[in-house]
Amino acid sequence: MAALAAVCAVATACAAPGIIRSDSLQDRMTTTQYRMVDASRSWVYVPGGLLTLQRDLGSTQEQRIALANQSTLKGDNFVLLRSRTSGGLTGGRFNLEGFVSDIGGVPYPFTQLTNRNMKTGSDAMGTYFWIDQQVGPQTVCVLAVRSLGKGAKPLPVKADAVDVLLRNCAPGRAQDALAPILAQNIGAAPGVGPGRSSVKLKNLSPFAAPTRN
Repeated sequence: MAALAAVCAVATACAAPGIIRSDSLQDRMTTTQYRMVDASRSWVYVPGGLLTLQRDLGSTQEQRIALANQSTLKGDNFVLLRSRTSGGLTGGRFNLEGFVSDIGGVPYPFTQLTNRNMKTGSDAMGTYFWIDQQVGPQTVCVLAVRSLGKGAKPLPVKADAVDVLLRNCAPGRAQDALAPILAQNIGAAPGVGPGRSSVKLKNLSPFAAPTRN
C-alpha cells in the first residue's frame, strides 16, 4: 500500500490502522440533502462545471460539482470536495478508503485503488494521485485525489484542509481528463477562470468570509 501511504503523507495524516470511523458522518450523509448554489460560491474553479451542489454535514462541509460526460459510459463525471478540520468528524486525518467508501465505492469503470496502479504527479499546488483507464480507442477515464491546505488557497471557514476527488471520463489524453484537478484550474478564483490565482483572495466564498457575533 505504498501509494496510499504516500497519499496520507502528503495529506498531512491518515487514520491509524484499527481506528473505527465514527458513524456520525455516515448518518448525516444519509439524511442531509444537497442544495444547488451559484457557481460563484464554489470553493474552486472547475472548467466545464455544470452545477454546484452543497451540503452541511455539521463540522464538515461538502461540495459536488457536476461535469459534462461526452462518453457513452455509465456514471457521472464530477469533482467532490470535503472540508476537514482538526476537531471535526474526520478527526483532522485524511482517510482515503473512508472517503471513497462514502461515495459508494470506487466509481465505474474502476474497481480498486492499489499501490500498483496509482500514479503520482505534482504541480504548483502540491502532489496529486491518480489512476487512469483507456475505454475504447478515444476515451480515457481518470480517478484522482489531492488535498488543499491553507497555504494553497482560501478554505471554507474553520477548515484546515479540503480533500478533492475527481472522476472524469473524456476523449483525449489522461492529462486532459485530469485538467479539473490541476493547479492552473483548481487554483483559480471561481467566476474568473485559469490564469487568475485565488491564493491572495480573503473571501473566496461565503464560507471563507469572517463571521460576526
